[in-house]
Amino acid sequence: MEKVISLISELEEACCNNILFLLFDRKYKIIYASPLAVQQQLYHKSDKLTGKELFTLVDPLDAKAITTEISFDTSEPQKIDYLQLLCADGTVAGYSGYFQKFQDENSKEDLMLAVLKNKLQNTQQDSKLNEIITNIITHSEEAIVILQANAKVRYANNTFLRWYGLTQSELQVIPFYEIDNEINNLQKWEILKAELQEHLSRNFETKFVTAAGSTIDLERRWRIYREGAVELYVCFMLPIKERKETEKKIHKTLERQHILSQIAFILNAHENFEYKVNEALRILGNYLQVHRVLIFQNILSNKATSCIFEWHADEFLPRRFDLQAIPYSLLPEISRQLDHEPYAVYESISQVPQELIPYFRPYEIHALMAISFRFDEKHPFGFLSIIDHKQKHNWKESDKRFILTFCEILMSTFRQKQNLDLLVKSEKRFRELAELLPEMVCEAAINGKMTFANKYAQVQFGFTENDLAKGLIFFNFFHPDDRQRVIDHFEKLLSNEHINNKEYLIINREKQVIPVLLYMNIIMQDHLPIGFRAVIVDISERKKHEKHLENLASVIESTPFAILEADSSGNITYLNEKAQELNPLPDDQLPVIKRHIQTVFETQNKVSDTIKIHHQEYRCFFNFNPVTHMVNLYIVG
Repeated sequence: MEKVISLISELEEACCNNILFLLFDRKYKIIYASPLAVQQQLYHKSDKLTGKELFTLVDPLDAKAITTEISFDTSEPQKIDYLQLLCADGTVAGYSGYFQKFQDENSKEDLMLAVLKNKLQNTQQDSKLNEIITNIITHSEEAIVILQANAKVRYANNTFLRWYGLTQSELQVIPFYEIDNEINNLQKWEILKAELQEHLSRNFETKFVTAAGSTIDLERRWRIYREGAVELYVCFMLPIKERKETEKKIHKTLERQHILSQIAFILNAHENFEYKVNEALRILGNYLQVHRVLIFQNILSNKATSCIFEWHADEFLPRRFDLQAIPYSLLPEISRQLDHEPYAVYESISQVPQELIPYFRPYEIHALMAISFRFDEKHPFGFLSIIDHKQKHNWKESDKRFILTFCEILMSTFRQKQNLDLLVKSEKRFRELAELLPEMVCEAAINGKMTFANKYAQVQFGFTENDLAKGLIFFNFFHPDDRQRVIDHFEKLLSNEHINNKEYLIINREKQVIPVLLYMNIIMQDHLPIGFRAVIVDISERKKHEKHLENLASVIESTPFAILEADSSGNITYLNEKAQELNPLPDDQLPVIKRHIQTVFETQNKVSDTIKIHHQEYRCFFNFNPVTHMVNLYIVG
């Protein structure tokens, strides 16, 4: 290995360190890197690269080319036409390279030698190109100076000469530290040199006073370049006024975003509506450094307006209660502007409409901005007003956008408040209606915990409104045999299955089992189920009535005389067991029976007659049933 490295060192000297040599093994671990070439071309230190993976030096986009195009399985020379290596200062350099596998004589390990040439280097210097480059540097807006190790100026461009008020000939005999206001002595120069020799570069911002007396904000970028034994120190001085202004704008934007985020958090986090609106106005007023921020709400079908919220600086008295029910006819300028524009701006005392002045005396209005508040295009809510009582304001477009964004956030809060009020009213109406119903009405969360029960349900189950907070479970009011059925019913509703209303058993406060019909539906919020609503109908009376009818039907079936039912056409629709024994009725008696049925339907009076059936006389009674609208026929033998 020593022989190989010795040979490479000789090659480096022969190539004047223009060629970069790398040795790496099958695991792509760097074993050797040309010390001077690596430092001059890539600004790395060779000893810090040794032992590291080759891919720490290769651009990630080109790393795949190494593994796919270069193989340890061949002894033939291999080539990559273009490969980017990473410089220590964050830039990249392009190389072409030849790769040759060989075996270490001692360890018998396969190694790869990479011979890399910088694509930008050209041994045949183009004098015309150099002339163009020099001309560009000379006339650059940056001040550029190249120094030797002894701080003597090797080169300075026109901008540098102008800023320092010197000529090229004067610079040849004066050390840099004697003309600079920062590196102003030999000790500071030596410290800067040591830093550059270790880190290769240094950047910092400073203020520079030119020979003409003007102050410039600068960024100084120092670099060290080595060519053999020669070291050159280059300083680029770039005016950063535009960058400072951009940074100032960015800082202002970030500050405003923070203010808007703070306001949005307050408006969303606090439940007290008045508190959060007043706090939002306070933050806006303090940030804009004005003296009063007010919110006006339209009244009387948008024909007048009233101040509903006000923030004012401590040194001023409130005006909210003096600004009530003001007809828009007394504010023609503001009204006209806000009808056609999103805002009205009056930046000085001379511009402020005279119609506003009486409302704020004894204070003067030096600047005013009014921003329209609207729920939507067809429904104006009112306007927000920003007032300064002491100085004029020059509101920039960015200021107006910030204030308009604030108004949108605040208007969103008013919309939420309006929707919440409507929801509360709707909830109130529902509960009032639920209290009027003679049925049990309940609401519960998705876990079955009850949140509402009307009085009828409370009486039936034996609890009060205060007991709801204890966590009463809706399903527990059902009979144990039916409890799982009710839960299954609820889960099917959650799955959007159609469920017919079914009968269940509940247990009331007196431990009585009561049959009920259960009607349930799911409560949705933001397209998600949050609970359910249930109406429980007591059907115990209906069950008793059904039982009574069943008993009555049994009696009718077993009675010793015949009972028939007929419609208005005389058609028989029902016969009990005794009547079925007499059926069919004799043909000669059918006209008489139908005539009596027709008479009863017309008169709704009772009719009786004697008819002969199967050679036996029977007494017949015809009676109109007003419930079924049928005629009941009783045949007694």
